[in-house]
Amino acid sequence: MYQRTMNNENLRQEKKTKYFEGRRECEGKVQEAKLKSWKMFCLINDEANPWNTLYKIASGKIKLVED
Repeated sequence: MYQRTMNNENLRQEKKTKYFEGRRECEGKVQEAKLKSWKMFCLINDEANPWNTLYKIASGKIKLVED
């Protein structure tokens, strides 16, 4: 929408600001999801070899419960 508003500079600036706010919000949610996933992995991983659990998750042998 930002690129389509070439004639009206005020509207263009408004769309640009809205885009960057949405992008920042989305990046924050991605970071939260990554941190939550890492914490879940650390809770699941109680074995001596941490890579065993990782390979089992990647191969689909362990089903994770998502909120």
